[in-house]
This record gives sequence, structure tokens and C-alpha cells, in this order.
Amino acid sequence: MHKGTRRPIGQILVDGGFMSTHDLNRALAEQTHTGELLGQVLVRAGILDGIDIIAVLSIQEHIERPEDAVKLAAGIRQMLGSLLIEAGQITPEQLEQAIGEQRKTGEKLGEVLVRLGLLSERQLNSVLDFQQNQSGERQHPSPLRLGELLVSTGQITSEQLQEALLKQAASRKKLGEVLVEEGYVRPNQVKRGLRIMQMLSTSALVAAVSLGSLTGCGGGGAQAQTGSAISGVQAVPANAQASEPLKAGPAELNLALYTKANPDGSTVIHIPAGTYRVSKTLVLPSNTILEGDGDTTILETDASFTGSQFITNSDFTNGNSNIIIQNLKMEVSLPLLPGDSPGVLRFANVEQLEIDKLTMVLNSPMYGIDLSSYIRNATVQGCTITNTSTVGGGGIMIRNEDPLPAQATSGIVIRNNQVASASDESIAAFGWLGLTENVRIENNTLLAQGASFGITAYGFNSPGQSGQISNVNITGNSVVGSTVGAIGIMGGANGVNVTDNTVMQTQADGIFLDPGGDGLPVISNINVQDNTISNVGRNGIFANGMLVQVQQNKISNCSRAGIYAVAGVAMIGNVISDAHPGILVQGESDATISGNTLSNAGEIVFLQ
Repeated sequence: MHKGTRRPIGQILVDGGFMSTHDLNRALAEQTHTGELLGQVLVRAGILDGIDIIAVLSIQEHIERPEDAVKLAAGIRQMLGSLLIEAGQITPEQLEQAIGEQRKTGEKLGEVLVRLGLLSERQLNSVLDFQQNQSGERQHPSPLRLGELLVSTGQITSEQLQEALLKQAASRKKLGEVLVEEGYVRPNQVKRGLRIMQMLSTSALVAAVSLGSLTGCGGGGAQAQTGSAISGVQAVPANAQASEPLKAGPAELNLALYTKANPDGSTVIHIPAGTYRVSKTLVLPSNTILEGDGDTTILETDASFTGSQFITNSDFTNGNSNIIIQNLKMEVSLPLLPGDSPGVLRFANVEQLEIDKLTMVLNSPMYGIDLSSYIRNATVQGCTITNTSTVGGGGIMIRNEDPLPAQATSGIVIRNNQVASASDESIAAFGWLGLTENVRIENNTLLAQGASFGITAYGFNSPGQSGQISNVNITGNSVVGSTVGAIGIMGGANGVNVTDNTVMQTQADGIFLDPGGDGLPVISNINVQDNTISNVGRNGIFANGMLVQVQQNKISNCSRAGIYAVAGVAMIGNVISDAHPGILVQGESDATISGNTLSNAGEIVFLQ
């Protein structure tokens, strides 16, 4: 069954002839300044009145699926060609051409139109169903009955309608006549109601045809037909190669089968269920929502893929804003791409970015999601990312290539994701060349078997770089595996809280706090608290830094020390069992050790 898609009010109004596209665009532009609902703008501007808006709202939920939209057919039964012209699907000239072809071949008109590529089989079926419902005896509730329309728009009451229906049944008069005779409405109200019904019926027809082009694009080898979906949008076959970069707006799209304009001015690019091979970078401008139907919408790399990124934003220099990617599956197998900014999903200079509910199946030496430079207010949530590459590549990266202090990557939230990586970090946050700050990494489930780290936060990891990272919260995550440390805080990181995480089955340390190498800056203001660490191949916590507090952690089954501290570390209230030894301190003069509980963990050992 086709998943319902809410059709924008503005689109319904234009489809039904309530107003022009020009009027809609003016109203949408006005709406961005006033913050009003679209209907309020249209009424205030005198383009429509409240009755029109209420009437359109009454059918919006009934045209989310083609099988529902066709039930709103109203009026005298029309010929197929007339319906298709009314829906904007064909021109009179195209109809004349098809009729001429029909005379030669003896085919049905619909068959000719499909063969000529003027509409798809599903679109034809939608129109035929609509035609069948015209002048039919409805066996289902419909907002396109005159009485229901007058009630929903507040012109009569439900009680008045019921009384009129009873009198109509006895008199065999038309309902409108009865309503006028009873004094419930004026003749012009009936006339207007009938006109609105016809306009809404046209809106339903256009919706049925448009939605008919979108259903059935999924498995089983079904193909979407080339043709117009919603005005100005070119549909392409499922499983076809992308030919041009994806662009938002009413222009041609290479993959998306339809777009719609939201009242807030954003454009939704919806890719229905199906598998789509992509051969060029998909480029998203500002105010764009790229979405699919969940794991049934699959984007995969074609063997001929060219470009430096799989998906990216359109303007690294001047920046973009308000980009959302959601409800898609991506199957990407790519080598390190050419160019200065390679990546799978790579974004730079973006404000307000949301990546939600993606499934990414990767075999690539790059990170699945790379927030690479000057990203402000971004959220990555509910994603499932698997990267099986063993020659580099991880899950999610947050960093900043921009060295200007005023252009920090800031306000980043990474939460409720499931990430498995076999080489680089599942989640990495670092300064690189600039400042990264205000980062929350929370409630993620990470499988880091074979990866260097599960989670890292560091300023930089190579001498000569100048990155800084501060105000990072790593909370509530579960990390299994890693070859160096499940969680690593390094390279000048400042102001990092590591709390309430669960760490297990690492080859080396559970939590690793250290500059990270010769020539790298010391870490400072680090709090490691209330974590549960077990079954680690080296130390439960290795801590080397300034103003580092390790407190109230539960540490067990360590091949070496429960806590290995290098001076300047406060170790308070930790519970350590089965470690060798429980606490190992190098440089005792600056260490604070208080209230720790050791079980089968030997003694506290000091090294000078």
C-alpha cells in the first residue's frame, strides 16, 4: 500500500483553480516575514476567504493516497481525455494526436496515451478510477457532498442538514433546493458550494494522477514511468543512473520523483521506495528537505560514480542553511574520492543541519557523515551506520577546517545512533584547524571491533595543526571494542565530561585520557564519572592531564591497572575489581586518591 503523503494546502489551492501559482508564491514570500499560517496570509490579502480555506482543509487528509483521492470524484462523468486535460496531464494537442493514433490502431485511448509516454499505467488507472466514481452512488463518507461541505464551512448545522436530508428523501428534490426552501441558506450559497465542490474535485483528480505516478516504484522490478509528477518535475525510472546533480525547486530533478513547497518556504524532495543508482554528487541548496520512505528508498553508488562527495551542500564559500536529510537508506562503496573535500555525506559552512533516521551501509575509507567545517546547530540522530572498510574510514566526524575563531563548529548533537566501524572512530569530534565547541554525544550504541576508538574528542592529532575543542559532553553511550580506547580524550581537549557510559571488550584501554603523542598539547578540565568499564585488554582508565577527575566509576576485569594515573589526577570513590593493580600512579605528589574500593585488585602502586 502506498504510504500517505500530506499534500500542501497551497498545492491543493492551485490545482483546483482557487488561485494562481503567482498568488501562491507571493503569499509564501509574505509568510516568511509574518510567520502566519498560509491561509491567514491569503485571507488577509483578499486572495481567498475563510470558506475556501476551510473547504480545502476538509479534503487534505483524503488525498494522501491515490486510492483515496479518486473517491472524491464529483460532477457529471467526463470523457477520459477531458479529465486528463483538466488534470494538466496532457494538452489538447496531445489528446488530438492520441485520438488520431487510436483511429489507426483501434486501441483504447488510454492504451495509446501510455504507449506514447504521455502517462503511466498507474496514472491511467487512477484517472479511470476517478472517472468511475463520477456520478456514482458513493458508499463511503465524502467531504465533497454538498451538505458536508456546508456543515464543515459553518454555513449550516449538522441538525439542519439531517432535517433537510429527511425532507429531500420525501420530496425527491435536490438537497440545495430543500436547504433554500427551509431558509437555511441562500441560493448563491448553494451555487458557490457546488462550484467549490467541482474545484476540490479537480484538486483530487490532480492529486490522484500525481500520486499515481509515485506508487509501485519499489521492489519486484517495478519501474516508475517517465512523465510529469507534480508541475515542473520530471520523474525518472527507478534504478536509473543519475544524470545531473540533485537540485531543489520546481526545476528538473535527477532522482526525486516529486517536490513540494512547504508553507515555511522550504522545498521537500521526496524519493519514493525503490533502488536508485547515483553516478554524480547530489547537491543540496538551502531550505531543502531530502527524504525517502525509510529503508525501502535506497540510494547506491553506480560503478561510474564521479565527484568528490556522495551528498553535499551547494555553497561551501557563502554557506547554506536549513538542510534536512531523513528516512533514506544508502549503500555506498567508494574509494577515497578525488578533490580537496572528499566524503560520503560531507557538509561545510551550514547552519541548521539535521540528519535523521538514515541507514548507511558503507565500504569506504571515508567517514559516513562528515561535518567538516563551520557547522552551526546540527543534529545527527536515529541513524544506523556500518562501515566495513579496514583501510580507514569511520562513522560520524565533527571537525572544523576554518581557522577563524569567529567561525567555530558549534552546537552539534549526535544522539541515539547505532554505528559500527572497523578502522577509524565510530564517532570523532576534533578541532583540526579551527575551533569545535558545544558538542553533545549521547545515547549512541557503538560497535568498534577493529576500530582505533569508539568515540574521540581532541583538538588536533598532528604537530603543526592548531585545532581546539571545548565543552564536550559524552554521555550515556555504549561502546564495545576498539584497539586503543573505547573513549579517547586527547590533543588539547578542554572541558570534557565523560559520564554514564558503558565500555567493554576493548583490546587496550577502556577510557584513554592523554595528549596522544609527542608535541601535542595537554588535556585539561576533564571529568570522568559514573562510567561502567569491564573486560578491557589493558587499563580501565588511563589518565594523563591537568585538572582531571576520575570519580565514582565501576571498573572490572582489567588485564592491567583499573586506573593508571600520571600525576595531577583526582581519583575519588571508584569501585575497582579484578585489576592488576587497582590503581597505578606515576608521580604521586600531585595525585588525589580518596574513597576508592578495591576488590581482588591488589594495592595502590606508586611509580616515581
